[in-house]
Amino acid sequence: MLIESGGPSRPLDLGSLNPEQLAAVTHGNGPLLIFAGAGSGKTRVLTMRIAHLLRARGVGAERILALTFTNRAAREIRSRLTQLLGAQKGLWVGTFHSIAVRMLRPHAELLGYRPGFAIYDEEDSRALLKRTLSDLQLDSKKHPLGPLQQRLGRERAQGGSVEDAKFALVADRYRALCVESNGMDFDDILINLRALFVRQPEVLQLWQSRFDHVLVDEYQDTNRVQYEILRSLAGPHRNLTVVGDDDQSIYAFRGADPRNLLEFERDFPEATVVKLEQNYRSTQGILDLAHQVIEKNRERSPKRLWSADQTGSRPVLILAGSDDQEAAWVAERIDRLALEEGIGFGQCAILFRTNAQARAYERALVERRIRYHLVGGLRFWDRREIKDLICFLRLLNNPEDAVSFDRIANVPRRGVSERTAQAVIAAAAESGSSLLETCAKASGLELREEARAALSQFAAEMVPLAAEARRRPPSELLLLIIRRCALAEHYDDGTRSGQARLDNLAELRSLVSDYDHLGAARGLERFLTDVALSTDSDETEAGERVTLITLHMAKGLEWPVVFLTGLEDKLLPHERARFETGGLEEERRLAYVGITRARQQLHLTCAAVRHVFGKTLTLRPSSFLGDALPGQLDLVELEGHAAPELAARHRQRAEGGPAPTRPGRPPAWAPSRTPSDRRQDGE
Repeated sequence: MLIESGGPSRPLDLGSLNPEQLAAVTHGNGPLLIFAGAGSGKTRVLTMRIAHLLRARGVGAERILALTFTNRAAREIRSRLTQLLGAQKGLWVGTFHSIAVRMLRPHAELLGYRPGFAIYDEEDSRALLKRTLSDLQLDSKKHPLGPLQQRLGRERAQGGSVEDAKFALVADRYRALCVESNGMDFDDILINLRALFVRQPEVLQLWQSRFDHVLVDEYQDTNRVQYEILRSLAGPHRNLTVVGDDDQSIYAFRGADPRNLLEFERDFPEATVVKLEQNYRSTQGILDLAHQVIEKNRERSPKRLWSADQTGSRPVLILAGSDDQEAAWVAERIDRLALEEGIGFGQCAILFRTNAQARAYERALVERRIRYHLVGGLRFWDRREIKDLICFLRLLNNPEDAVSFDRIANVPRRGVSERTAQAVIAAAAESGSSLLETCAKASGLELREEARAALSQFAAEMVPLAAEARRRPPSELLLLIIRRCALAEHYDDGTRSGQARLDNLAELRSLVSDYDHLGAARGLERFLTDVALSTDSDETEAGERVTLITLHMAKGLEWPVVFLTGLEDKLLPHERARFETGGLEEERRLAYVGITRARQQLHLTCAAVRHVFGKTLTLRPSSFLGDALPGQLDLVELEGHAAPELAARHRQRAEGGPAPTRPGRPPAWAPSRTPSDRRQDGE
């Protein structure tokens, strides 16, 4: 079945879809729930459904809203749509946060914010939380910022009331400081959009009438606030398409609730349900192992992935004596794959539960001169000099931004202490003046003469730049800041590191110049928004290097060769999981995600002794390894391992074990397929 798409694009080839994919793509009006197993082509289905709405059903591009969880996923959808249909103007495709910001900008004043509000990242949020504790005279040693920040985000994401009186006080003061500083953190963006819809029915009606179809990727990762926003937007027409996999719900610590997916039919009883179970990524041996692991979970929708590719070797289990031995074996294996099978370093990934496990692999790879990329390391946007310049730009765009002011008031050093900066912030809040106005009137503040002089110097540098911010394109404004504030001299200490910092400033100016065509104010605001909404998951391209990545960050990615490491109790599953409701089921889903990242080769590793956070731990094999059927894994035993029973289970194929399926034919429990149905389209 071909549908002409017009223009320079190709016809939509619906004949390349399997029956379940076709049913999802061509579904008409009304709610649609798509259970999309790992590697089942969900991105293609979502993209083709949008294309079908545009071409076959005549829905206008501006009437479609598609929501994702990562910028990478949004870019992929836009890119595929461009390939299918040519450029589509007016289509709303983006992350929950980026779309929410677009919806909030025109209405910020209805929530007590001013135009041009800042967006705070995790570091900014922590700085504001530190000030919150100070204002409330609470001891930061008794209330560590890290756990407090996590709890604040988790409870606010769930949208319920807070029963702990002291914590409620912290949450209220933190939010007040955000409004006072005219800034929103990531949680605020969604919470404020929901509040806007609740308090301003006419605004909700405006956005409801804007879109005829709402489509959501990775619906199992939505939290309570996102769930309520989606129900509000889809209220009148109920044309809500959600795509997800409850077996891959691994973000409970962020407030994600897989029940949103599992209970979709309760909220939309008229919903059509489609299950995508044919996998186009992994070999059947990998999928069989994944099924053995995940089927033990009780809170899941029954499904089983199958592949037309019945070839390939069995997954390999490596039992090691220590984590150093484990890492050395993995590095040697990667080296051999490159030399003997021509598998490049960029086709291999090492997955682990915690970042602390990466150190042993870094050492082992360096010893063999194997290039690698550690995902989640220091990002470009988090480097000191880059963060400083971003804060200069943010303060010029939003003169009430206390977080940015506190960071750069003494950059370069000009004698503005932290106490002085806090005094300015307090004075500005009391008088209702901006921070720059308060600095310009520093002579009226009760501070030492040296401090008042330093603030006057800061104002003399920044006030003229604030005027230029309304006239100059962003890249020119950035250059002015660097020159007038002598930042090049500040960062260049004559060392290689100093030169690297200058190179980073040049790279920043190049990136900023991409926004010059939007004009001064709009270009600056768009740049700052895009930077604020970038995340670690957007920086996963490794090139021709081995990828080192945590399991949580690996979801949505895939590699020909995967090493799923650290399969020991207390690590995977994590020891905390036993004391948390649903914790073990989520850890099992995490293992499932790791297994299904592999396309052709999967290696599972387990060490008897592991060094973590300066401690030497003796560990037992993960209980998840016991889920594998006898003979389902090939076995590698290294000296000193301490898992004799597990080794005996997999030393040889068990008598009466699962027989191999003939290559190219689906298992007996899979629905029949024609050859055209088996075309591999990837996810």
